[in-house]
Amino acid sequence: MSSQAKIVRGAPRTNQPFPLYRAFVTLMKENMAEVRKLLDIHVERGGSRPGRGAPEIQVLLNAGIVLLAACWEAFVEDLAEFAFDYLLVYSRSPDVLPGKIKALVADELGCHLDKREAWKLAGNGWRLQLEKYRALPVDKYIRRLHTPDSRRVDSLFEELVGLPSVSASWKRRGVSAAKARKKLARMLQIRGAIAHRAKAEASVTRTTLRTYAAFIFKIAFSTTESVRKHLTSVTGVDPWNVSPNRMSKDTRKTKRT
Repeated sequence: MSSQAKIVRGAPRTNQPFPLYRAFVTLMKENMAEVRKLLDIHVERGGSRPGRGAPEIQVLLNAGIVLLAACWEAFVEDLAEFAFDYLLVYSRSPDVLPGKIKALVADELGCHLDKREAWKLAGNGWRLQLEKYRALPVDKYIRRLHTPDSRRVDSLFEELVGLPSVSASWKRRGVSAAKARKKLARMLQIRGAIAHRAKAEASVTRTTLRTYAAFIFKIAFSTTESVRKHLTSVTGVDPWNVSPNRMSKDTRKTKRT
């Protein structure tokens, strides 16, 4: 892998009037540009003939798979964290929050009664408590993701923001959601083989890397759209209309309420 490769994380905090959630797809494109650089170097050193090339440059394609998996993991983590913060800012009541999140914070508060009662706090109290203990669900559900296969990604979004089976959105013409899940699993399996044994079970070719890169971008876009629709449904505020500047202002406003 190129020593210059670096995964860019998080949504940009600027005053640009573009939808905040779209930033995650933009970052995915930026990160995947590093994968394209590895492909370009492989072509430069091995010629334009299709295939994996000489053994000494095979490492470039292997590194591309590892980097691609890292891009996907960073995307999922950042989008999930954004979605959780978005619920925190724009939810009108704690009723829309997943039960596991409320139970997690209630435990920290030391509530020994019905954990749902802990959320019947006056005014904006529930929001203040969730903000205070925000690190708990973020650490429990996001920081421990590690292998972003479909099962873990589905579980992450359902338990953190109440969106069930986000991977169902990965289907498209000619490709079922089940097939997409298997394709992701296969790519992560190849990543694991490379990362732990420095060699894939089957050699990665340029076509393999290009195909997986296109696939990852498609499911990233589908995931973003699914999350956007869910956040709009539960808050009444479409992320399409929220710029980084507006969300920053609204966050400060909720803390003062």
